[in-house]
Amino acid sequence: MLDFGPMHRVFAAIYGLGLRVVLSRMTRHPAVHSVYGWGSYFEGTYLAGQSDIDLGIVISEDYSRDEGTYSDVARCYNRWRWLFPFLGRWDEKEGSLIFLEEVVAGFPVLASFRVKVKQGRVEHLYGEPFPVDFGDDGATESEIIEEIDTLVRLALLKGEQHSRRLLFWKRLFTKLFVLSTDLRLSGLLDEAKRQSELAFLGESDRKLYGRTGQAEDMFRRFVALVKQILQAVKDREAAIRISYRPYPANHAVVESESACPDALLSGSGIRIRSFRELPSGPMGLVPHLYYFPIDKPVPFVELEDGAYRDVRRLILAMGQGKAKGGAYLLRVEGLLFVVTDEGTYVDVVPLDPLLFANVYARLEGKLSFEMPRCICEQQRHDAEQTFAGLESNYGKHDGRLTKYSYPCIFTEDDVDTLCDTFEFFRSYVAHADDWVY
Repeated sequence: MLDFGPMHRVFAAIYGLGLRVVLSRMTRHPAVHSVYGWGSYFEGTYLAGQSDIDLGIVISEDYSRDEGTYSDVARCYNRWRWLFPFLGRWDEKEGSLIFLEEVVAGFPVLASFRVKVKQGRVEHLYGEPFPVDFGDDGATESEIIEEIDTLVRLALLKGEQHSRRLLFWKRLFTKLFVLSTDLRLSGLLDEAKRQSELAFLGESDRKLYGRTGQAEDMFRRFVALVKQILQAVKDREAAIRISYRPYPANHAVVESESACPDALLSGSGIRIRSFRELPSGPMGLVPHLYYFPIDKPVPFVELEDGAYRDVRRLILAMGQGKAKGGAYLLRVEGLLFVVTDEGTYVDVVPLDPLLFANVYARLEGKLSFEMPRCICEQQRHDAEQTFAGLESNYGKHDGRLTKYSYPCIFTEDDVDTLCDTFEFFRSYVAHADDWVY
C-alpha cells in the first residue's frame, strides 16, 4: 500500500531526505573525497520498505586504511542510519570503501566498482571525479565473473528472512542477467527465461513483495545458471595451460568417505558426502586472504546435493563461536566455497572454476590447469598491480611496513601480520616462470 498514490511520493521524499542528510554529514569529514551511489533507488525502480541504496565512499589520499580515521565516517553514518534505517547497515557499505592512497600506490581498484562504472550504473553524488579513467571498452570477462561470485556469495550469506522471498531471488537473477548480457550470452539467457520455474521473473516487484518460495530450490537454480554461464565462457574463449609448484605437505593427509573427525562438522547436522584433508596451496593468480595456513591441512568437505540449508547451518554454527577462527573448503552443487570465521562475522568466499582453476585441479591431484587466456591475462595484470602497490608502499615507508590491509585485512598482532605478508607471495611464487627467492 505504501507504493501507490500519495504514500509512494511521501516515502520517496523520505528516502531522498535521508540520503541528503547522511551525505551532508559524512562529507563534512576531510577523509571523504567523493561518494557514488547505485541500486534500485537511483534507477527509479525501488519499493518502499525494500531499500536498495548502495554507497561507494572514496577516502582521500591523505588517509590510509590502517590508520582507522575513516571510522569517524562510519560513526556519522550509523548515527543517522538510526533515523533512516532503509540506508542499510554500515558493514554492507564498508566493503565498498575505496582508498585513494591504495589507488595511487598502484593497487587495482575494486572489481565491483569498476564493473558498475563501466556499465553506467554509478551516480556521482559528491566530490571530485574519480582519478582513474576506466576507458570505454566495457567490463572484462574477469571483472564480470568476480561480480557474479559476489552474487553467489550474497545468495548464501543473506538470512532466511530474505532468501524465502521471491523478490530477493528476482533481483539476484536480474543482476545475473545483466552481467551475462555483457558476456554476450543472450541465447543462454533467453533459454533460461523460458523455464516455467522462473516465470516469476516477469512479474512486477509489487506483485512479488509478499510471495515466498523455497530458498533451497531457488539457490539450486541460481547456481545451475551460474555454472552454465561459466562453462559457456570457458568453451568460447581460447585457453592457456598453466603449471604450478606444490607446497611440501608437512602433515598427514586424511581421507574418509564416511566418518568426519571434525567435531563442528559432525555436530552441526549437515549431510557430508566425503571428507578429506588436503595440502595447502594457492587460490587463484591474484593474492587473496589465505584462509588456510601453509603448514596445516585444508579440511575439504563435499556436501550432498541440495546443500543450501546445510551451508546455512554451518554458517550459523560457526557464528556461535564454535569454529574459533577456523575455515572449511566446501563443494556445494559442484562449486567450491570457503566458509571462514573472521572473528566478528562468518564469511563465504565463492571459488569459481575459471578464476580459481588451480584449486579445482588440485582436488584432482593435477599440477597443471587450463584457464581462458583473456581471464588469465586480466588476473595476472591485477596480480602485478597488487605487487607493484605493495612494493611502492614499502619504498614509501623506508623499507618497512608494520601493517597493511590491501587486499587482506591484517590484524594488529605482529606474527599475524608477518604471516599474511608472506602469503601475499604464495601465488606469485607458485606461478612464477623462474624460482624466486
